[in-house]
Amino acid sequence: MKMTSLLKKEMVWLDACFENRLEVFEAVGMRAQHLNLTEETFSTQLELREKEFPTGLALAEYGVAIPHTDAVYVKEPFIGILTLEKPVIFQAMDDNTKEVEVRLVFVLGLAEAHTQLAVLQELMKIIQDKERIKKMLSTQTIEEMLATFHQEDLRGGEFND
Repeated sequence: MKMTSLLKKEMVWLDACFENRLEVFEAVGMRAQHLNLTEETFSTQLELREKEFPTGLALAEYGVAIPHTDAVYVKEPFIGILTLEKPVIFQAMDDNTKEVEVRLVFVLGLAEAHTQLAVLQELMKIIQDKERIKKMLSTQTIEEMLATFHQEDLRGGEFND
């Protein structure tokens, strides 16, 4: 399966404005539920998991977060992408006492637990590509975001279900 088959146009936000990660999770959860992608408790489960296993990554020039939850809360798999107008604080993945100012969020809604590691590995390739992240953060249209994300498929970003 190509990772981009998980990317839903309706689950992409550009220059969104949220005060905190809870608002991010609530917005994503409401939209995902409206699209019948998740269970009603998806946003609550994102927050609970984030408290236990933080997903903020502080890289040299930017902060990224990859919140996700257990497969049982997902009806149809998806990846949501949010670029944020102003940073939202997440705790660091490697040290939950540190804060990360995040401007790019990849929300994973994976319906099968065994795909999580493969998707995370592919996302890490994207996250480590500074030029690509800069382009994602400056995109003006959802179509441009999708095209930038799809570049991974052109390089073989594929995993098995």
